[in-house]
Amino acid sequence: MNPLKPLRDRDFRLYFFGELISFTGSGFSLVAINWYLLDRTGSTALVALLYAVALGAGLVAFPLAGPLSDRYPRRQIVILADLLRFCSIGLLALLAFAGDPPLPVIYVLMAITGFGFSLFFSAILAFLQEIVSADDLVVASGLSEITAQFGNLTGAALAGAFYVRYGLAWALAVDAISYIVSALCLWLVRHRSLPAGAGMAWGELVREGIAYLSAHKPVAGFGMLALLPGVATVSLNVVAVAYVLDVMDQDATVYGLTDMCYGVGAMVSGFLGGLLVVRFGRWSALTACLLLPLAVYLTFVLGPTGVPFVLVLSALAGFGSSAFRVIAQSVLLALVPSAVMGRATAVFGLSSTLVQVAVALMVGLVMEAWGAQAGFAVLAGVIGICLAGVLTVVPGVRRLAEAA
Repeated sequence: MNPLKPLRDRDFRLYFFGELISFTGSGFSLVAINWYLLDRTGSTALVALLYAVALGAGLVAFPLAGPLSDRYPRRQIVILADLLRFCSIGLLALLAFAGDPPLPVIYVLMAITGFGFSLFFSAILAFLQEIVSADDLVVASGLSEITAQFGNLTGAALAGAFYVRYGLAWALAVDAISYIVSALCLWLVRHRSLPAGAGMAWGELVREGIAYLSAHKPVAGFGMLALLPGVATVSLNVVAVAYVLDVMDQDATVYGLTDMCYGVGAMVSGFLGGLLVVRFGRWSALTACLLLPLAVYLTFVLGPTGVPFVLVLSALAGFGSSAFRVIAQSVLLALVPSAVMGRATAVFGLSSTLVQVAVALMVGLVMEAWGAQAGFAVLAGVIGICLAGVLTVVPGVRRLAEAA
């Protein structure tokens, strides 16, 4: 299994490079705005609220994004989503150059950014399914994970020191520019398609999507569970910033390094995910990958403060969570027909968003009352629920996969 094979294709190279740059910019703004809010307000609950607002935009976006992604060319949808995020983050950068942006404005613009991400998320997996062959789904899923994790790794590694030296405005400006680069790369992709839902009435699209998931309940359950480690990862950003500041008594540079090490582990999983499947089998690998972040988050509950040890733990958590996502995503790419992939992804995203909002708010409140270590206990609980759910639905998914 050659983990680099899809890069031989020009369209996939453009997809890969564009997302690599985009996620690098996102890593910059993520670290910078987290630290800025905590430094300005001193409240982990307000940092968690920012995530809840950005994620909550998906509750509005996903019901629209799914049918859009199956009715119109996916390439156009993802370019539109990049341009929307460029406008919102770019405006926030301009306000930051002028001074301290009003807190309500920060939340509104991050909600718009979250809306753009939901549009992007619903279409990008279906677009990836279109431009790679069925034989390359596992390795393409791994390379797609690398774009996210290497980008976040690079952004996080530089963001702490960059924020300390240049401030919030320039960090946001880097992110805004990255969306333009991503949109340009996707615009240069030659692949053109007309989704199977083109010309269908909106209500008919919705009914067909619901009918597919109702008829394939194991796939629906598995798709929702596949995103739960991502729920923990999103809330990890809230927990980690408080843990570094309050438990470790360190600064933004160390926070950036912990985020970077998480990205190192996650990036390695992009190369090794396919090999894990070959060596242990898809279903055993899924279980083992969840056990790793579960053990790491429980270790953090004990409150380790040594920087090297914390960096190693972050890398292990990143590897386990992302390897699970790579393998689970390849299962969905193989099982879900392209004609309904946008709507199925939107349902998965909507479900995970509801959980993300609840967990982000819970984590903020728990840490306000009991500290960052309690936040890690919540994350361990999320992974434990995912593990139990996967063990429940995998037999049904496995039968469908074998039948296919």
